Amino acid sequence: MDYRVYFIGEDPYTNKVKIGKTNNVKNRIRTLQTGNPYKLRVIGTISCQDEKTMSELEKRLHNELKDKRLVGEWFNVTMEEVVVLHARENGVIAQVIEHVALVEEVRNEQLVMEQPINNKKCYNCGSVFRTPSDLLKHKNRKTPCLIREVTPENIRNPNRCIYCNRVFVQHCSMTRHLSICKIKNAEA
Repeated sequence: MDYRVYFIGEDPYTNKVKIGKTNNVKNRIRTLQTGNPYKLRVIGTISCQDEKTMSELEKRLHNELKDKRLVGEWFNVTMEEVVVLHARENGVIAQVIEHVALVEEVRNEQLVMEQPINNKKCYNCGSVFRTPSDLLKHKNRKTPCLIREVTPENIRNPNRCIYCNRVFVQHCSMTRHLSICKIKNAEA
């Protein structure tokens, strides 16, 4: 199972962030979107080893931000605070989708450059596989991953879709993609 603590916010960003836990981020955002009149998107996720670790991390983050609680699991936090929490808990930069320039202020750029490329990890959805051949099977499947992770070399790429993190060679291709992006248009 893929245990994750997630940060989900409104698009455009309004300091209202839901911090919760799930084993399927794509389904969770779809469920939350049903009851929310504003477009939601995943700001970041923190991968956990098991359900107990996931629950403890979620509880710790909720306690840390208790003064900023709006209602339930929704908090009034700035993007900078989300980036700090995300980077601190993850130990690496994984899925910071917006305001990636702030990451340099939060984390030493040398650590980002030293991050090894994992040949068993799908940088589109964050799944980690036992073998590189399992990763290859995953990448060659019929239905592609919708939520993509930002690899260290593409963090500052201007031709990256801020909704699904797909990277394009040309800016015009990215502009064309924005009209059909499934995450942006809530078709996911």
